[in-house]
Amino acid sequence: MSQQSIGIGITTKDRWDDLSVTLERLRQNGLDRFETIVIDDGSSRQMPPAFPSRFEWVTFERCQSARGYIAQRNRLAHMLSSELYLSLDDDSYPAPHAGLDQAAAWLIAKRDAVALAFVIHTPSSEHAEFCLRRADRPYPVRYYIGCAHMLKRQLFCNLGGYTESLYYYGEEIDFALKAWNQGFHVYKYPAVVVIHDKSPAGRDSASAIRFFTRNRAWVFFWRCPFPLFVLRLLSHVPLMLRHKGHRSHWKFVLQGYFEACIGFTRVARYRNPLTLRRYIAWLKKPLDLQ
Repeated sequence: MSQQSIGIGITTKDRWDDLSVTLERLRQNGLDRFETIVIDDGSSRQMPPAFPSRFEWVTFERCQSARGYIAQRNRLAHMLSSELYLSLDDDSYPAPHAGLDQAAAWLIAKRDAVALAFVIHTPSSEHAEFCLRRADRPYPVRYYIGCAHMLKRQLFCNLGGYTESLYYYGEEIDFALKAWNQGFHVYKYPAVVVIHDKSPAGRDSASAIRFFTRNRAWVFFWRCPFPLFVLRLLSHVPLMLRHKGHRSHWKFVLQGYFEACIGFTRVARYRNPLTLRRYIAWLKKPLDLQ
């Protein structure tokens, strides 16, 4: 696989220590041969001055004000010149000998594929045995986890990229549904393992639950056929509260749902639902988020 086939895009904000670990892992694993762009999404602290010389293969760009990682991921897709776009969080990196070259070759050759989902494992201290798991063949899945995935870059752009109104969470499922509506699959590529160290820095569980609730409701509104989206919306809050991690934050679940409802008119222009048959076919794909 040529160096021009894969480009790596990372967005970061106030997590320089985590980014340092990730970039060092990329170097150790031989991935510094690929074009790599890091966007600083309005960090309150300046980038450490040693970074440009320490990670000389990386292009760093700073945004003075935060636009959100979803908007920045779209920008990265346009900034890269590679055929494929490996999107990583600033605390995620492929395991040693991950087989990215083989994954890239498979994705390029698969005409109906738009993206690859990988096996995500956390924490890194426990990944050694996990990485020995049997590598199954790729198979279609509903969507991928955003902390690490590979996209056909130009096709991603042609399909409109991520919906930036979501701002935080939910962009993966929305894009997968948009792509599926145009006849393109997301595939799980289980031979590639990505380590997600899941840094606690900058994580706010209350805000995450609020955005997650709001954005899932909007995605139902945009992509589900009528009247199915009405049923999905009515069952949304009870399903959210069934998750044990959300019960203690029920106020933020309700806040997110309220924000979704009052925002429907503002985001109605994005509504482009699948047919009932196509939506049911998407639901029949495995929901494999490991």
